Amino acid sequence: MKKKLLPLALAAAAGFTGVTAQAQTMVQNHDGTGQLLMYPIYTANGGNDTYISVANTTADYKAVKVRFVDAMNSQDSLDFHLYLSPQDHWSGVVTKEGDGAVLKTGDTSCTVPNILAASAVGQLGTTAPMRTFKYGTGGAEADAINNGLDRTLEGHVEIIEMGVVPAASASNGVAQLAPGSGSATAGAAGDSALVLRSSIKHVNGVPGNCANLETAWRTGGAFFYTDQENTPGDAKAATHLQLDAPTGGLYGYGVIINVPDGTAAMFDAVAVDGFMDDGYHPTPGDDEPGVDDGVDNATVYIGDSTATNAATYQDFDGAAAAVLAANGVGTTPVAVTGLEHVDPQRGKTGSRFAGGGNSTVTATTAGNDQEGSLQALSALLTRATVANDYVLEPGLNAATDWVITFPTKRDFVNLSAAAVAANPFGGAGATAGAATDAPAPFTSQWDHSKTEACEQIAISYWDREEGVNVITSGFDFSPAPVTTPDVLALCTESNILNFNSKGVLGGSSRITKSITLANGFNNGWARVSFGVPGAGGTVTAPELSDGSEIVKGLPVIGFAIQKYVNNSATSAGALANYAGSIGHHFTNTNDN
Repeated sequence: MKKKLLPLALAAAAGFTGVTAQAQTMVQNHDGTGQLLMYPIYTANGGNDTYISVANTTADYKAVKVRFVDAMNSQDSLDFHLYLSPQDHWSGVVTKEGDGAVLKTGDTSCTVPNILAASAVGQLGTTAPMRTFKYGTGGAEADAINNGLDRTLEGHVEIIEMGVVPAASASNGVAQLAPGSGSATAGAAGDSALVLRSSIKHVNGVPGNCANLETAWRTGGAFFYTDQENTPGDAKAATHLQLDAPTGGLYGYGVIINVPDGTAAMFDAVAVDGFMDDGYHPTPGDDEPGVDDGVDNATVYIGDSTATNAATYQDFDGAAAAVLAANGVGTTPVAVTGLEHVDPQRGKTGSRFAGGGNSTVTATTAGNDQEGSLQALSALLTRATVANDYVLEPGLNAATDWVITFPTKRDFVNLSAAAVAANPFGGAGATAGAATDAPAPFTSQWDHSKTEACEQIAISYWDREEGVNVITSGFDFSPAPVTTPDVLALCTESNILNFNSKGVLGGSSRITKSITLANGFNNGWARVSFGVPGAGGTVTAPELSDGSEIVKGLPVIGFAIQKYVNNSATSAGALANYAGSIGHHFTNTNDN
């Protein structure tokens, strides 16, 4: 690939000085820590429970958004604010109760709402049921089918660091947690920060006073400020305790436990560092921040992690704004000072891409962005192919599931009717494309009547002795997509792919696809290629560009999970069931 990167290093080597620093870029941290953590799946289907954990490896007091979204369209099922003290750890479990999923935790770390946190070590907090308010009947993004509580039983998880609760400082200018709270003498600068830090800090396993976090969010409180989300009139008030910029250092993992089978499989969360360069602390109870609220630059490593193979995808918003403005969508970014954050509401579609939300002005501070961030994060995660093993050994009653999740897909495919009619991707007024097209790299919009947005794939698989087979049509793929029955496609945000209908996770038919392998292919490896299959085994991959660099494929995360049954374990009490996970292996390509 062409090298257009590392201008600062080259300038320094040449002896130049006074070089302006580049804007912050997000990177995928393969050491496993970051500001943004993405967990490819949670499931409470098939007798499974999923334990989600996050650890703060730093000495900072962190405000973190924890969000559980459904597997079909990444609609918000449950989220809350979590406040982690230095070196703190939080975990919770998603399990089934009745027809839907619930979240439980025995962790005492402070949350808002505070009822979720356990009040003492060894106890459970209040059970929090997952919700269908977004996609259920009468919801803002109601789907015609697949809209019941059972949809909450599987999904994926986002954990986003919103910022650091600052140390006491005169610059904070916040005297009280809330009017009349008696937490400080009027005018005692920075007292709220001290009180909040001591409230978050654990002593003998229990935080100082989690109720103070809710107090700070009440009208007039240290965290409260008027009109938090809706308009550019959201100036920082003197009484608003602002978060310092995120510092990263979070890591996370999940454990899928099946008690009846006696199995457990673990997986790591994907970590992105440098995601935001300013604090963003929206009101608890709304759906912010999201994966579209970071910076608009990403550094992508092509092939390996050496600097010589790095490409910087940058200033996405500049190009996006021009395209959108030319198509009558008023989302041109403007510079506004004195704002902690201004993000237009997502509106009924839940997307701020191409007019999907109520966006007339996009104002940002210190680089946190929307459309540009969504594209930058997508470029960071884009892969042309996914490869992994499959094991179906009959003597072990073996089974394999692949989890393939597109964590940024929702905001690309959920477009309002107005946006469809006047956007550059399709519909009336568009120069090219069909009314059902979606912004690159995705190709089709979410269909609320069929609950799908399908992306074509091709699959090749090998046995362990180099035997190979290729699937490019849907006849070997069951069930086939409703809209394109002769096309192999993945149609939801989180997808489970199994082989010969032998699954591990008990995935619902809504998100599970099964490949029928040729006789004799019991064990081996397979590869999924994203794009439209062509002659001679070629695949034309979707592309995402910042106007210079082009990355090919789709933004994807995931892993494989295998299960075995040892029928030879006949001694009394011998364990016979085993499970384990294997991270996916990817290829990524780009042009410029």
